[in-house]
Amino acid sequence: MWILMIFTIFTVIQNSHARDCACALTREQILNSDAGFVGTAVIGECFQILPHTNATWQHIQYHHQSAWISISSVEIRDCDSTVPTTTPGSVDPTAVRPSPQLPGCPPIITRADWGAMPPSHSMTLLTEKPKLVIIHHGATSPCSTQNECSKRVRSYQTFHMSAPPAGRGWWDVGYNFMVGEDGNVYEGRGWDQVGAHAYGYNSVSLGISFIGDFRERLPNPNAIRAAQALIRCGLDNGKITGNYKLRGHRDVGNTECPGQTLYDYIQTWPHYNIH
Repeated sequence: MWILMIFTIFTVIQNSHARDCACALTREQILNSDAGFVGTAVIGECFQILPHTNATWQHIQYHHQSAWISISSVEIRDCDSTVPTTTPGSVDPTAVRPSPQLPGCPPIITRADWGAMPPSHSMTLLTEKPKLVIIHHGATSPCSTQNECSKRVRSYQTFHMSAPPAGRGWWDVGYNFMVGEDGNVYEGRGWDQVGAHAYGYNSVSLGISFIGDFRERLPNPNAIRAAQALIRCGLDNGKITGNYKLRGHRDVGNTECPGQTLYDYIQTWPHYNIH
């Protein structure tokens, strides 16, 4: 008798908690207890509430794990009344089309793999093959592992998408690709989307940024090889014109980017041409 009563009470309590969901009002990053990024909530996505929410962070269950989301970005709803935000087969109009894994390319870490947020607006497709490849640097701390580089790339995206004065106010991370000293390439806007990396040249160029600060040193050989292999891959697969010109960011804008040491070095690469 007592066992039955305890089971009934437990079931009622469990079901009452299961009906409380936190539903995202904006796109928002989801963090673990160590403030590490674990995913991104899309508008309308709902999560079961867990105990110990505080004034700043809502405690939720995310993919069967404990996680946290900003309390100002969610509203509490009855889980039973929530519906999926998209139907099977539907397409998110703000989504960046994933770049195909082209033959001959170096390892490319996809947006999903590095934990990208979706862009804030629908992205614009390039209408012609890029005739320029523009080299940048992130002017940040370097990275030498996929985990470190993924965190750095997420920080680039957050800065680029945050409203001024905290950021740039762009729709997404500005670069088409980013290259880490782990030897991986990280997908930004990819091969086919117009970037936001070189004002006045975005619609005719591909922007590649080395992760790190290269005013006084070169990227390591892993990164150099990956960037050069990416350009060859784009050339071999028709993603850039055969007579493309390579330039540093400072060649097309008033900036120190991509750092003096890296800028001096890329002038020795094939296709470097400022004219």
